[in-house]
Amino acid sequence: MPLETILLTGELHHRYVEDTLTCLGAPEGFVIRFDYRKKYKDPDISNPNIDDTVYLFSYKGKIEDKNWFPTRIAKIKHFFEDEDSYHYILELKNSIVANESCTNHSGTLKEFQGKLNITAGDMYHIRRENISTELILKRELPINFKEIVDYSLRHSELLKSKDIIFSTIYLLDKNNKKIILKYKTRKKNVDSFTPKYQLPFSLCNLINEINIKIEFYSPNIGIFSHKMKIDETISSSNKKTHSINLGARQDIYITRIPINRSWLPREASFEFLSESESTFTQRLKIKIPLQINIGIWILISITLLSYACISSTKNICSFYCEFIKAIITVIVLKILTRDK
Repeated sequence: MPLETILLTGELHHRYVEDTLTCLGAPEGFVIRFDYRKKYKDPDISNPNIDDTVYLFSYKGKIEDKNWFPTRIAKIKHFFEDEDSYHYILELKNSIVANESCTNHSGTLKEFQGKLNITAGDMYHIRRENISTELILKRELPINFKEIVDYSLRHSELLKSKDIIFSTIYLLDKNNKKIILKYKTRKKNVDSFTPKYQLPFSLCNLINEINIKIEFYSPNIGIFSHKMKIDETISSSNKKTHSINLGARQDIYITRIPINRSWLPREASFEFLSESESTFTQRLKIKIPLQINIGIWILISITLLSYACISSTKNICSFYCEFIKAIITVIVLKILTRDK
């Protein structure tokens, strides 16, 4: 079996649990950042290359207990290190689950567990292990969302808590066809990383809106209620905040971000977070640039330039004067139509 790079996240801290929930429910193409202290990386592993494939696992208890379960396949988009830590920028790909025909009664992978090269005191969260395609099955979101949640509940006692909110978020066009996020590569300031995305150019020309659909499924929260907040920002004058109270049921929330041709470049921002400190949910923020109607500005510029030529028949100075007026007019129009 091939040796594959594995990145592990546990259940000791709030953020680690949120990382697991993000891996379980975030859309394909979503970019997440994993940070590790240097002591948690196997020193025999060299630094990764861009677009290397890694397997993301979560575990319950202690790492040496070998109670690991796979959550996602990812590709490395950036990697950097500082004095104390390694930082992985990961683009999420297929969801994965354990092949439970190869598991024992406690939900651990018998075959996989037997091949883990873990010794006493081993705390490596960045490691290489034998991965067999027979032991790990690919799944698709949102089709297999409930199956993935039920699978994770069989592997982790913590995820059965009433404070855990499972959710999956996906983008659809107006014909309900799933849109795959495309990460916008950033060459600078990776250490202050905030992921941004772009839509394929052909897609921008074919659709006039994006549907962001959120599906919640939290079978164990009982009578407890959790408050979730969704912030949607399209422009400085177009902001919406939606609050959702979740009970023990499946909820579907839909918000639409229009991407009609606009006068100026704008960025649609969508953030999903909990209003309660005790609630565990995925950490998700999506920024998508909206398309500019370049044709309108070209037409305006040509019209104003033609006006400058017609109005300046006497001399070149008159032409420059009218041309400057045309430029000022374009700038004023851009300012006035900033949020239109």
